[in-house]
Amino acid sequence: MFRLKRAAVLVTAMATAALVLLGAAGPASAAGSSAAARNVSQSTATHQSAKPPAGNQIVVVNSFEAWATQKASVAVTTSRSVTGSGLYVRIYDYTIGAYIGTCDTGTICTAYETSPVAASHGVDAFIADNSTSFPPGHIQSEWDNSALVWKGTYLDLEASATTAAPGATVTLTSTAGTDISSSPFSNEIFDTTTGALLASCKTGTTCSATVTEAQATTHAFTAYFGGNGTTAPPATLQATSQTTYVTWTHSGWTVSLSAPGGVWVGSTFTATATASADVGTAHYYIEIFNENGTLLASCASGTTCSASVANAGYFTDLVAFVTPKSTTLPPSGLVAASNATETLGYVPFAI
Repeated sequence: MFRLKRAAVLVTAMATAALVLLGAAGPASAAGSSAAARNVSQSTATHQSAKPPAGNQIVVVNSFEAWATQKASVAVTTSRSVTGSGLYVRIYDYTIGAYIGTCDTGTICTAYETSPVAASHGVDAFIADNSTSFPPGHIQSEWDNSALVWKGTYLDLEASATTAAPGATVTLTSTAGTDISSSPFSNEIFDTTTGALLASCKTGTTCSATVTEAQATTHAFTAYFGGNGTTAPPATLQATSQTTYVTWTHSGWTVSLSAPGGVWVGSTFTATATASADVGTAHYYIEIFNENGTLLASCASGTTCSASVANAGYFTDLVAFVTPKSTTLPPSGLVAASNATETLGYVPFAI
């Protein structure tokens, strides 16, 4: 299931990886410059071996990442001061198609920008005139393949048991992909069946809560990364975990679910649920659901049930149950819930 904001984290990671490869690229010659063409496949060797024209040159471009909603910055350093030269240092964000910084003095020009979610924006820098066109006129020096980066993270929510006896205590743990201590956000766990906030954590990578139910029932739980709040989803939502179901029951049934950790976007994979006994003997079904609510497989006999799943998005989240036949998520009268699985969709990224 394509969850809000989670793809941005992947886009940021892939773009950052590409920039690491391209980051050694230095100033490009004004002669024959074609920044508008966005030739990101130009080799590092070409940049380094090109003989720069005489005059002021961009020496280095430094980027400073930030968390989403905070200011990321890019600083351009030139070999000479542009003061009184009639030229300017221009900083252009070609992701949004706008100049974000213009300086007519000194040797360092810094631009700041914010993003509401995790993202990576491509940046070009020029010593040129002050025209509004892109690329600007009278380019004396150019530096491309830099970026503004806003950090994000993903969340994974796991339960110590997904099927337990009434009265038993279950521990829920939400794990972030990176330490969130420096972020303006919280890792929060909610009981989405009741709407109750169970835990809110502002530091580290994990957040835990314990839950118990005295009577036979099933509850759904979800973790969110966003603004600190008591209702779900919180403000400035950045990431959402998969939904984890916990069933308290005396049935004695259990079920587990397996699926690959990652496949190419657009490909098909197999998910297999395994019950603790033959469901046909008790007139139950093994059912596999996409957490977007789609029933993927329903098996009336045996101990295993498989579904062929098309991975159409960045994340595909699945869950399985032992239950009377049902087409709704979660099924009514279920007697066992599995762990939730998450399959990442790999996206080809050419540079």
